[in-house]
Amino acid sequence: MKVLILEYALRLRTRLAWLTAGCAAWLISGVLWPARLDFLSAAAVLCAALSPLWAAAGKDGFERYAAVLPVSRAELALGRHALGALCGAAVFLSELAVSAVLMWPLWDVYRPALVALYIGCTLLSLALPAAYKFSFAAVRAACATLLLAALAVFALVPSDWTKTPAAVLISAPAMLVSAVSGAAASVGTYRRKEF
Repeated sequence: MKVLILEYALRLRTRLAWLTAGCAAWLISGVLWPARLDFLSAAAVLCAALSPLWAAAGKDGFERYAAVLPVSRAELALGRHALGALCGAAVFLSELAVSAVLMWPLWDVYRPALVALYIGCTLLSLALPAAYKFSFAAVRAACATLLLAALAVFALVPSDWTKTPAAVLISAPAMLVSAVSGAAASVGTYRRKEF
């Protein structure tokens, strides 16, 4: 996990300008468009939970380098699942802090972002085994379509459904089932992968 966090931190450092611009755009949108705080908070968490897909190694040789480290392949495979959950949770907590400081209604941020965190972790759990089996580039393209579809649902459909306890009660078990099955598939695929 430490290896992945270091890799991820280095990749984020090269994209610091984009990250800062994204945070600024989110804050400005929340101030200018307070009626859609539910969508904005859900979109930010959803993108953060899927960030290990976007920041994953490409042709830079990281996978070969990691294979010679004293880290098991199971740890490397599971690390990206954990990293996605950590990134999503970090953005979720940041949104709650910003909402408290700016006195935004917590109800409009809390449940939609929590449901989006569960959905993002579910999508990541489904995407990572396929990325390990085929390639991250192919899965990124497919996942980008799914991400845009999920964002469209959050943007176009009234998000009152995300504010109900039922949404959390349905999405949480679905996320747990997909996380366990996705993690098992990731470990099995990653162990057999040749670098």
